[in-house]
Amino acid sequence: MQVLGWILLIILIAILLIPFTTLSIRFQYRKRGADDHVGVTLRWLGGLVRLHYSVPKLSWTERGDVSTRQVVQTGKGKTLMSKRKRISLKKLRRFQKNAQRMRRQVRDLHGILRRFFQHVTCERLEWVSTIGTGDSAETGILTGVAWALKTALVSVAGRYVRWARSPRLDIHPSFERQRLESDLVCIVRFRLGHLILAVARLYLNMRKGSEGTWQNTPFRAS
Repeated sequence: MQVLGWILLIILIAILLIPFTTLSIRFQYRKRGADDHVGVTLRWLGGLVRLHYSVPKLSWTERGDVSTRQVVQTGKGKTLMSKRKRISLKKLRRFQKNAQRMRRQVRDLHGILRRFFQHVTCERLEWVSTIGTGDSAETGILTGVAWALKTALVSVAGRYVRWARSPRLDIHPSFERQRLESDLVCIVRFRLGHLILAVARLYLNMRKGSEGTWQNTPFRAS
């Protein structure tokens, strides 16, 4: 009984400490012409728990659908899931409608997300692209547009998250031939307690948003 009591105490302490642990997410996107690759890696407890989700290749069909192969692996390289999936325009429209419905149902959705992202730190953001059309004038114009787009997106993101270091942005114009390449790496981290609180706020505001009785509770964590 004494051993069982110690085991239960250790489990209880571990559960209480979970909200103060940090989750790190690494997002990577690579484009080479018509080939696209997406990868997401989750690291928890300093890397003791690691999951990697990847889409080795995205291909577009003639109807505008997206054909993918999705793979989920552990940190030791063990495959947990591997399947092919097709995302149709109908599914994308359904997702858009569900997102709009959630926005209407959840009161103060923007405020909840904004408060959560205030506790998110971006440790690394690198976005390097190569653009070329084969025409010098067109390539110069596209390069300027791409710079403006990247700068605007990073500026908007900076209103919500904290930067551990300045983002690295670069665009290489290719005047000789047509090229479209892009490499994006983004690593963010946050405490699970802030994520748990954000999910709880979403749930409570969804249930009581119509009554207007729920008041958001401030949360502070070091």
